[in-house]
Amino acid sequence: MRAHRALSALVLCSTVALAATTASPAVAHQSPAACTTSGIRFQLGGSGDSSIGIIHRNGDVVSVIPRVGNFGTGACDITDATVTLQFPKPDGTPGGQTVTLTNDIDLPGGAPFHEFPAVEHTVNFDDGVFRGQVTLAVSGTQHFPGGDTTGAIGSLGSPLVISRPHATVSVTPTPAAGDAPLGVTYAYSVTNDSPLNPMDVPVHLNDPNLSDDRCSPVTFTGGDANMDTLLSRGETWTYTCSTIFPGGTFTNTATLTGTSVRDGRPWPAATAQSTVNVNGPDMTLTKSHAGDFTQGDTGRTYTLVARNSGNRQSTGAVSVADTLPAGLTATAISGDGWTCDAGTVSCSRSDTLAAGASYPPITVTVDVAADAPGSVVNTASVSRSGENAANDRATDPTTIVAKPGPVGDGPAAQNGPGAGGGDGGGTDRGSGDVVVPDTLAPTVQAARLTNRTFAVDARGAAEPVVTSRAKKGTSFVYALSEPARVVFTVERKDAGRRVGSSCRKPSRSNRRGRPCVRLVKVGSFAQDGAAGPNTRKWSGKVGTKALKPANYQASLTAEDAAGNASAAKRLPFRIVRR
Repeated sequence: MRAHRALSALVLCSTVALAATTASPAVAHQSPAACTTSGIRFQLGGSGDSSIGIIHRNGDVVSVIPRVGNFGTGACDITDATVTLQFPKPDGTPGGQTVTLTNDIDLPGGAPFHEFPAVEHTVNFDDGVFRGQVTLAVSGTQHFPGGDTTGAIGSLGSPLVISRPHATVSVTPTPAAGDAPLGVTYAYSVTNDSPLNPMDVPVHLNDPNLSDDRCSPVTFTGGDANMDTLLSRGETWTYTCSTIFPGGTFTNTATLTGTSVRDGRPWPAATAQSTVNVNGPDMTLTKSHAGDFTQGDTGRTYTLVARNSGNRQSTGAVSVADTLPAGLTATAISGDGWTCDAGTVSCSRSDTLAAGASYPPITVTVDVAADAPGSVVNTASVSRSGENAANDRATDPTTIVAKPGPVGDGPAAQNGPGAGGGDGGGTDRGSGDVVVPDTLAPTVQAARLTNRTFAVDARGAAEPVVTSRAKKGTSFVYALSEPARVVFTVERKDAGRRVGSSCRKPSRSNRRGRPCVRLVKVGSFAQDGAAGPNTRKWSGKVGTKALKPANYQASLTAEDAAGNASAAKRLPFRIVRR
């Protein structure tokens, strides 16, 4: 259970005792004999993050387990009872979602608690509203000594309370424009402007962390007035960071993270952006080819074009390098004005290039291996000393078609000694019959999820169900180029910190690293797919394990009978509470 301040016990109880006239001996209406009062009792049960007994936020799904009983000394029978559970309206007043749990239950005197199925409700209060009442009520006929009474019998109410953590981030670069190399200092301000619930405590931010995807480290400069390391409601903290930019346009994103003291949950991410325009050259690269390649091809070509995308003339050495994938071999590389080396598949030159202009194209000639995979990605890069390296790479996905093998049933294959049925004897198999190995990988096409945001169907139902609160379950829809076994691998997206080229689990040692997203494998499942359209309905469970609310990614890979595997198709999705 997440850290929280409980509003009440997870099980809320109430007893309603309505006095009745004592009669002896028993009268006709009295049931059972000698009963004297009502013993109606209520409970609003629940546990964990879905209980109404903890602080929530808009969008949460609460789960309430209602219970009613009729017991205690002298409890009289209750018949034809109606039990309702009512949630508040968005404005916090009574009369919202109302669920009739039953309209014909009998609760004889001495009846223990009767538990109804859990009822779910999505919290959605209007702006400025922080609470509303959840009410469990019973009406029916009570058999008292003085006569039957029909109508409302009793109710139990419990508050449903939310908090609204919020912060505003701003970032200002100084200067915002200039000539390369340009030194820039970012000034940040972070304000905890969470709305205040007059009946609750203020919402403070614990362990605030501000990061910037263009600058590091971001350094705190002041604002913690009471020196308690909490970004208290109403406080504004300031930060700074400096860096140097080459020519180009640079948009940064500053992100605030932390934990709410009020409910112990992650603070809603708050971000701000700014843009710096730096005058200077900025080399970029495009890469292309024509048509599909075929296994065994020779003399196929790629075209690479280096361009000055900046706003100043470039000077100095410029290099272009092509990193060929497995299955392709360079046989030549050339371009007007370029000095090229086929061994390293690279070219260079040192003449100036005006802003917005391009150098003559480079042609890379390749041969395709006979066993090349069905698809490859060719990657190349351009480099120039002291410039923006973030946009220097270019990729070119390439489809490689399997080369058809010979078929041995033609007349030429039937002639000569050793041919099946020929005068030379031999075996029954024709000498022209050649077995062509299957080397073409299947492809997964048009992959999608019918629901990208959904709740786990705890019953394990395969058919997605849409309710008034949240969609339950989803379906994978995809098409295959040939029959194949499809493996669905599910990974959870967790917060991480950049350490070199790796994204690591956050720790004290890497707390100054840039934020990143780690993929943590949860599990996998499989389906035998047919050629053409396929559907795999999914409740949100991997094995018997129901996924917890978070952001995830599902990767689909197909493998045919020959062992050829497709490229992975990745589909993001989000699990929410029901």
